[in-house]
Amino acid sequence: MHVVVVGASGNVGTAVLAALANEPVVTQLVGIARRVPRTEGASTVEFPHDAAQWVRLDLAARDPRPGHGPTVTDRLADVLAGADTVIHVARTPRADVGSRVRRDTDLLVAQRVFDAAAQAHVRHVVAASCTGAYSPSDDDSPRTESWPVRGGDETASAPWARINTTTGAAAAADRPMTTTARVERLLVALSQNSDTIVTSMRTPIVLHRRVAGQLVRDVVGSLPSRPLRKDGTVPTVLWPDGLRIQVIHADDLGEAYRKVVIQRQPGAFNLAAADVLSGQDFADVVSNGQMRTITDTQARQALGAASRLGVAPVDPRWLATLFDSPVLDTTLARELLRWAPEHDARSTLREAVEGIRDGAGAQTPPLLPA
Repeated sequence: MHVVVVGASGNVGTAVLAALANEPVVTQLVGIARRVPRTEGASTVEFPHDAAQWVRLDLAARDPRPGHGPTVTDRLADVLAGADTVIHVARTPRADVGSRVRRDTDLLVAQRVFDAAAQAHVRHVVAASCTGAYSPSDDDSPRTESWPVRGGDETASAPWARINTTTGAAAAADRPMTTTARVERLLVALSQNSDTIVTSMRTPIVLHRRVAGQLVRDVVGSLPSRPLRKDGTVPTVLWPDGLRIQVIHADDLGEAYRKVVIQRQPGAFNLAAADVLSGQDFADVVSNGQMRTITDTQARQALGAASRLGVAPVDPRWLATLFDSPVLDTTLARELLRWAPEHDARSTLREAVEGIRDGAGAQTPPLLPA
């Protein structure tokens, strides 16, 4: 099996490469990235990046004028020629551009990947998604893959719904479509307009020790991370009232991708650690249990101020997405893929926090230590 991973140098891409590197069914593994190993400070190529053939291609680049060379999509289609499966996990780093540009870029790149896959007659396309694709949930009841996609466009989830439900449709109708939901709509269009099998992998926050540097650059920011580098803790966690989060260990996610690729499973799959983290769970890991609850409004205002000052790189809307995201029901992946996570949420969070403290990373440009 010839597998191409788009965005192979990042956190999820690295996990996918590791899971596929020793899979006997996979006979050819190709990684595509804008920043590939041995560039921008990555002086060596280690496992799993050494298991792939690398193609450097900027999928967000501007197309040449008509008649002045192949388009980005055409160049990508040439790389995908002969591939059995394409895995799209590329994302624009938060620290690189503003939020609006990042959203537009992610949508453009997804469109080009899906168009190139259709052009190259790739049999199976697997795409990374997240909880942000879903409509908000008004409680913490776990939601299956049939929960409506944000924006009220139920056709985006209908081809994959295995449990009929209209619950949540009202919540979907009055919320703007997220970029992730728009990408899922493009994936549905690919399925409807071609013979390509499509799969969406819906996850919460993906953590691993090696992602520490990227977390500092894209989420935590350099100032809040300094106490973590000293003793692994911060004095007190300020936690928005009512917020709960899910995470998944990158290795568990990589294994889910491997199973989907080998089984060639269509549809959408929720993938997450079994436990859900509360504010106290979070504080137990990062601040020796010290926590102070603040209101949602206070949290958004503080994050907005930190973002404007350049202290925190995260857009305040990211916090809104966390509040809106439903708890994921992973029953389908467990039953159909025979998949189960080996890491719980608390140990996964602890591993990432220790990675920040230790200045961990990986020898690939997006994951270099901060």
